[in-house]
Amino acid sequence: MEQRVSISISDGIADVRLVRADKMNALDAAMFDAIVAATERLAHEKGLGEIASSWVSSGQNLPISEDQIHQMLGSPMVQQIAASCGISPQDASSKLAQFLPMIVDHLTPQGKVA
Repeated sequence: MEQRVSISISDGIADVRLVRADKMNALDAAMFDAIVAATERLAHEKGLGEIASSWVSSGQNLPISEDQIHQMLGSPMVQQIAASCGISPQDASSKLAQFLPMIVDHLTPQGKVA
């Protein structure tokens, strides 16, 4: 699978970018898979591993706040997702906090990306 999300970390700051310029970073199943993988990686690196692990496991999904979304994904990623969806970054953070746990949970039956 081609790279859909790029991650670079410098001085403790994660720069996460959607990489699908040919489709104006439109979200598709592969992009969601890449977001799930980036979320898991960054969650563990940013100290939010317990939260992300709950989404992958078969138990109850722990909630995540809008601030934690920004901490985990970084403002550039939230802004790219917002632009791709045609909503404000604040709305994107709110929707990601609401739906990302369910999306990751759905995409990871038996604890693995489907």
